[in-house]
Amino acid sequence: MPNTQRKPKSQFAVINIDSVINRVAAGDMLRDIANDIGTTPQAICNKLSTIPEYQQAREIGAAMRLERDYSEIRAAAEQVDVSRAREAFRASSWFAEREFPHRWGRTVEVTNVSGDLGDRLRRASERVINPAMQQLPDNSTQVIDSNADSDV
Repeated sequence: MPNTQRKPKSQFAVINIDSVINRVAAGDMLRDIANDIGTTPQAICNKLSTIPEYQQAREIGAAMRLERDYSEIRAAAEQVDVSRAREAFRASSWFAEREFPHRWGRTVEVTNVSGDLGDRLRRASERVINPAMQQLPDNSTQVIDSNADSDV
């Protein structure tokens, strides 16, 4: 009976750097590239991690996967296909946000408020704590007693 098991992958396979970088930039996954050339994804990472073009190719590849997955959502005809494509897009989005936050990450905007914050806080607390106080058009105040009988 013939041996149907795959031969073990070698970490010492010959890696054509330009070819791998082009495939990464096209959106191919390292697992697929490694299977094609007979090595492991870790071996590819070890070989290419110091090459600046590899990092750029990874970012371009993430953009290509986002584009591909979004296109699949738009092209889906059946609801099950839409759901499957949407989940693939979410996974690609999640990856892109975390791996490349400078491009796809969520940003937090901080606004610096100058002036007397104490006065602003007092006015805000008056609006929240004492909502029964209402400003009338003639700039006078009227106190509304919420405990007063409504029959009167």
